[in-house]
Amino acid sequence: MWESYKRGFKVYLQLEKSLSDNSTEAYLRDLDKLTQFLEIENIQKVLQPSRCRTYSFLYSGSAVWK
Repeated sequence: MWESYKRGFKVYLQLEKSLSDNSTEAYLRDLDKLTQFLEIENIQKVLQPSRCRTYSFLYSGSAVWK
């Protein structure tokens, strides 16, 4: 469901922000973690994420940055 958004974000990072490949890949890894969480929680829209959902993501272990 989120693939088209991820592709668009990648293009944005590369073209508009001129980020290096490593930086782009790091952002995309974090985005993958977020979209996996959204799919597990069956969240279809992320227009205005609630504080509760944000905390839930951060404390779920999905947002472990390495």
